[in-house]
Amino acid sequence: MTVRTGITRAAIGLITAGLLPLTLAVPAEAANYAYDGKDSIATGCANDATTKATSHLHAGNDWSLAYVELRYSVKCHTAWARLSNAYGPVPFEFTGGSALIHRNSDGKQYECGLDDETDTTCYTAMVYDKDPITSSAYGEDHDWHLRHWVSAWTSPY
Repeated sequence: MTVRTGITRAAIGLITAGLLPLTLAVPAEAANYAYDGKDSIATGCANDATTKATSHLHAGNDWSLAYVELRYSVKCHTAWARLSNAYGPVPFEFTGGSALIHRNSDGKQYECGLDDETDTTCYTAMVYDKDPITSSAYGEDHDWHLRHWVSAWTSPY
């Protein structure tokens, strides 16, 4: 599993599709909180985690079995994305599925990806997410049954 930051295929795709405006109201530099970029399991934040939003990946009316969850820890006030039931990469053909957590207030985000053909799940690093701050999760995957890419955003929390 890899964790990546910065502009992702998801953001580029949304900009290209005209769904995400090019002029986002994002501060010049995202805030850095204590748990930003940390692993939810290693920190113990996963121990009290609940799923606040779930979205099945789709393309139009084609729905995949893969889904993305917005996970939240009350103890740590953090959120992260978890992609499940996705497909790992096929060498020299397609990359594996990926998930992204995006803090809506300042654009801080982390991504995870499926690196091995047998991978089906990944989870991102965490972002601080105490009210009034919100975050959203995004997932994408190449669904072999549907034979094309599918994706989805969760509602913010």
